[in-house]
Amino acid sequence: MSPMKYPREATDVFETPQQAAFEFLLTGDHQNVIYGAIKRLHIYRSYEAYDDLVQEGRLAFVRSYLRAPEAVRKNEHKLLVYIYQGVYWHLLNCLDQFRRKGEHQTEVTTLPVQATDLEPTLETNQLYQQLLSVLSPNERRYLTAAYVRGLNVSEMAREFEVSRKTIYWWKAGVAQKAKIIWHKG
Repeated sequence: MSPMKYPREATDVFETPQQAAFEFLLTGDHQNVIYGAIKRLHIYRSYEAYDDLVQEGRLAFVRSYLRAPEAVRKNEHKLLVYIYQGVYWHLLNCLDQFRRKGEHQTEVTTLPVQATDLEPTLETNQLYQQLLSVLSPNERRYLTAAYVRGLNVSEMAREFEVSRKTIYWWKAGVAQKAKIIWHKG
């Protein structure tokens, strides 16, 4: 792989191409490329890893700048579009990594069982058994998939080969019947 060639003005003014890339990032409103990609991903300032994503976006900006083909670098608009795509895809990968990391971190806690703890459990089990007896087979499938197996609506729809709307109907049926049983009990 041949080394990339950088514009002459970049190598004359700055010591390294990376410095030229950071300078380009800080020029004008180029940082808005990062905030635009974050906004497109529906990430808000309240997100716990927002600042981390901004920093990742800055690094992705520089990497995309350095990877940009010579023809793209000659036109600032094309260069910013190229960089935006690189930032967007990098941030999407970061979010996927955060999600996967969160799925693998499970906290195991054990609490001592006391006699008083068993009474609510028995009552809950009775209510659960009553609910199961009035649910349709599909509503039971939903309840098991959601609360026992922890599947989300999309995963259930894929597994049961039905639409997401159908899953929402099953969910509504479970909620309606659970309300009736709860008020009777």
